Amino acid sequence: KQQDAGTYVIKSSVTEIKKLAFYDNDNVKKIVANGNPNIGENAFEGCSELVEIEGQIGGTQISRNAFKDCTALEILTISDNIETIEDRAFVNTTSLATMTIPKGTRVVGTELEEVFKNIGINSSNPEGQGIVKYYASCEEMCEYAREHAAEAIFIMIDDQAPSIEEMTLVSPVGGVYVAGTEITVTATFSEELNASATTAPTLVIKVGESPDRTITNGIISGNTITYTYQTVLEDAGLVKFVSYSGTVADKTDNSATVSATSMFGPEVIINTFVILEEGTVTKYFATLQEATDAAKAAGDVLSKITILQDLTESVEIGANKNIEIDLNGHTLSAANEYPTIMSGAKLKIVDSEGPGKITSNLGIAVQNLFGGSLALNGIKVD
Repeated sequence: KQQDAGTYVIKSSVTEIKKLAFYDNDNVKKIVANGNPNIGENAFEGCSELVEIEGQIGGTQISRNAFKDCTALEILTISDNIETIEDRAFVNTTSLATMTIPKGTRVVGTELEEVFKNIGINSSNPEGQGIVKYYASCEEMCEYAREHAAEAIFIMIDDQAPSIEEMTLVSPVGGVYVAGTEITVTATFSEELNASATTAPTLVIKVGESPDRTITNGIISGNTITYTYQTVLEDAGLVKFVSYSGTVADKTDNSATVSATSMFGPEVIINTFVILEEGTVTKYFATLQEATDAAKAAGDVLSKITILQDLTESVEIGANKNIEIDLNGHTLSAANEYPTIMSGAKLKIVDSEGPGKITSNLGIAVQNLFGGSLALNGIKVD
């Protein structure tokens, strides 16, 4: 379909531009390919005014003489799915400055010269240099270019496998995690990865003195692989990146086995000092204040809070909460010249393990505010 003078639009439903379709047609200046059609024999041969092909073309095959003598052709993008380029397909495309040939393409011809002869050199390219980009498996083509057209063709060979540039860990605010939250680790590589050809390498991290945690759930995106690990109650201390190993591949299937060892900064630690249980839901916190703040504001819902080690903080508990705090054999000490606990809630304090206690700098360990209720079951108060 002709769109305007010199421009022809190929519908997306067209799967092949037939043999001799535009043969020796001086009126063709631009082709807009909405699909990705195969190119038949001599389809554009002699189209000396054709400058640009917009969109991918070639489907799985570009047949012999397809673009022969297209001397004005500067721009085209070969299909990512191309399988075969036949004899003399690009002979005398002397204005063609850039062309990408995907890996695995089979080039058919008695000599490679008969496919790419006289490509990319004329006065429209003032630098006097065409560019043909050959992917890693096209060694034979690259060798031909070196031998026959080194003065004309600059060869870009992607034969480098990806390498690790850095490993990063997203630190939480304040640098402290608690059990149940996720650690996110990102591995950044030197180039975009081929997700279909890469299995995320294994990441091993260590939290404090806990056993090594092996993580294989990496998500590949661009040049990064991101891992997540949900911490557990047993995790406590410095988060260390112990090792990273596996095989990765780039878009041209260059692959490499990567490995690394390192340590994340000492500011990233996991500390869980308080557990909040409400029915079947368990949450973890670094402070008693955070746990009481998170407790549901519903008088008929019991929020059970267990302290896991000695704490020094002064806590204020709002009204309309039903809270039970278990000292669990630990000491809760005031952090300032206020009562250790000031509460307007329905509050019960127990000690399931003993001998825990509550101490205060003021002489008032627990202050029951107006509207609240307080029960101390076997609690020692200093």
